Amino acid sequence: NATGLFCSSPGEIETCTNADDVAMLFLWIHKYGYLLALIFFGLSMTAFGGIIVKWGVLPLPLGFTILVAGLGYIADSLKFFLQDGYNGEATPILMLPAFISEFWLTGWLLIGTPQPTKCG
Repeated sequence: NATGLFCSSPGEIETCTNADDVAMLFLWIHKYGYLLALIFFGLSMTAFGGIIVKWGVLPLPLGFTILVAGLGYIADSLKFFLQDGYNGEATPILMLPAFISEFWLTGWLLIGTPQPTKCG
């Protein structure tokens, strides 16, 4: 479409006249739907980090790192919704705790998990 996209947001759906416009609309819906899902994932990561901190079986710093990672997911996704023109400039910084904590948790579960003892 040489004149630009006519259908750049759901409010303009009635002006979508060709396949390119409809495809861009679905890409827009996917982008913001995924960001909304990341907010809920961040909430679950924050709760998971809090549970780890209170439970005391997993390392305490891991719980705090997961909690901070959840807050990073929430903050990054909300920036896309609330700040006009945000293109993810802060995403690498906000996602660094998530990167660290998710690999740390995976490694701890694979290598550092204590083995169960035999009863009796």
